Amino acid sequence: GKGFAVVANEVKNLATQTARATDDIQRQIAAVQGETESTVAAIVEILAMIDEIHGATSAVVAGVQQQQAATQEIVASVQAASMGMQHASQSAQDVRGDAEIAGSGANTVFQAADVLLAQSDSLSNEVSAFVREVRGG
Repeated sequence: GKGFAVVANEVKNLATQTARATDDIQRQIAAVQGETESTVAAIVEILAMIDEIHGATSAVVAGVQQQQAATQEIVASVQAASMGMQHASQSAQDVRGDAEIAGSGANTVFQAADVLLAQSDSLSNEVSAFVREVRGG
């Protein structure tokens, strides 16, 4: 009975640790997403500046077009990374939900173990009383 309760308690502790780790990962992913969004906004501003330079200087048109293409590739890469981070964030939320379910299940097992332990103690007391009665005592 006690070993079962110890195992159930360990499962509950592991689920709690998993939930905490998942929360930490989720916060880190959110921070990376925020930085990614800032980077995308900065790149969009850079594109706007490049367009202004293009209109003012025809001699630099070829170089500006190359820079613009490279910047657009970076924007696409950053946006793809942002989408990947969103997917990772969702996965972390899913893991957190699973960990909470596991923690709840462990809590239920722990409560059942407590009930079994109490019943075991009660049965032991009843058997002892029966043995005393049979012995005449």
